[in-house]
Amino acid sequence: MTLSATFDNQEASAVKLTANAARCPVRIVALTDVRRSPEMIGVYERRPIYAPQDRSAWLKSIVEALNTRGLAVAFEERADTPDTATAKIDLTTAWITNTNANVSASAVFKMQVTNSRGQTTEASYRGGNSRMPYWGTGPSLLQKAMDVAFARVLDSMATDLLKTCQG
Repeated sequence: MTLSATFDNQEASAVKLTANAARCPVRIVALTDVRRSPEMIGVYERRPIYAPQDRSAWLKSIVEALNTRGLAVAFEERADTPDTATAKIDLTTAWITNTNANVSASAVFKMQVTNSRGQTTEASYRGGNSRMPYWGTGPSLLQKAMDVAFARVLDSMATDLLKTCQG
């Protein structure tokens, strides 16, 4: 099985925004899959689960979902907007596995952010999802498990990125 190259952002975001708040601009200057085996996502019932072939487009579709969490994300390496925070993001973990009664997905991004004042911070953000498949199995269950894990990690990242616009 190969995961879809498009992130499904159906999971409700935990990021709470104030009404009519302006979106916070963030430039993504680097987005990289640094996992040891970037072609693999995990194992389900002893069968391999593969990442999409175009991992750059896949990662971009995931990170673009920050736009639904109060951010205005732009993918550019130029530095012609000095008043905007910049971020370098590495996917360090994306993994799905199962036991007899449970499917677990985990995602970790490392993000380095430089705010408009030139201050740089770095942190790792983890999102996880564990579910019991009951009667549902197969590709849609695995895709959903991974998408929910990514949605949760995006919530954590958005919370910190929104702070770059708050004074």
